[in-house]
Amino acid sequence: VYNTDDQVNYFLEGHEAFRALTQNCAEYLDAGLAILYLRDKGLFIESHHLLDSTDVRLIRSVLDDFLYDQVIEANDVQLLHNDDGEIGEPVSVPYRIMALPLISFGEHANGVLLIANLLSNSPFSNSDKNLLSVMSRKAAKIVQGSYDGLTGLLNRTSFQTLVDNELEAMRKNGGYGCLLHLNIDQLHRINETVGHDAGDMVIRTFAAYIARELRDGDRLARLGGDEIGILIHGCSANKGEKIAKDLAAGLGELELDWQGETFRMTAGIGIATLTENSKSGEQVFKNAVVACDIAKENGVGLVHSYGGDDTNMRQREASMWMV
Repeated sequence: VYNTDDQVNYFLEGHEAFRALTQNCAEYLDAGLAILYLRDKGLFIESHHLLDSTDVRLIRSVLDDFLYDQVIEANDVQLLHNDDGEIGEPVSVPYRIMALPLISFGEHANGVLLIANLLSNSPFSNSDKNLLSVMSRKAAKIVQGSYDGLTGLLNRTSFQTLVDNELEAMRKNGGYGCLLHLNIDQLHRINETVGHDAGDMVIRTFAAYIARELRDGDRLARLGGDEIGILIHGCSANKGEKIAKDLAAGLGELELDWQGETFRMTAGIGIATLTENSKSGEQVFKNAVVACDIAKENGVGLVHSYGGDDTNMRQREASMWMV
């Protein structure tokens, strides 16, 4: 338990570390089941040791019905059907459950790590709680290495790895997609004139809006500063441009309120296609950045698609990346 790797730099490695950590919880704590649940990120990992898939469904229903929210709100361990000071609502499921929050950024809990046994097993001990606390802190470090603290989105490194993995899958199985690079217009002016808290509010609002507009399978990341990346699966160049235009228009219509003042912001978006013939994920990133820069040069709230046969774009690309 104590030797589980703390340093996780990539999203795929983070996923694998989550799985290893969950398995360790079940094995080392002699639990019938261990679950790691990050609901806002759509991540649910379970490791069977003694319990089966029916048990998993029942315990997940308890999590979804009330226990997940209870752990997040309490920001502390919650026990069900444990003889030593049961906490929480009585439920008609034959399990002992101990659940701890994952506190990854600041004081906010953004996930739950849980172990469960049948009622015929001994109650969980303080030693079990201490060991599970160690594992929850390690899981929190994995989250910190894979996600952006301001928005909760994937960070740049995780997103780049995701794009590389997507390209590798396309080369094996075919397929295509689009990468959108979004840059918020004039965000530095908000930071300088109103304050960085207002700028952070803009970033969070834009990220939340985009997340609502995307399909479940599409991926969204904060690349840093005023940049957001979007990976859209099964998306042609024409469809990608339409999605980008719709996003740009919708973002421009958002009314942003800060300390009684209402204002609007826009964003430029560059579109680049990702296919099995793409040179590399890094090159697709560069293509999207070049397209985004041209969109912003042309005005605010505009989009531009990368076209390698565009002479002006090739010249600009050469000047940008010659260093």
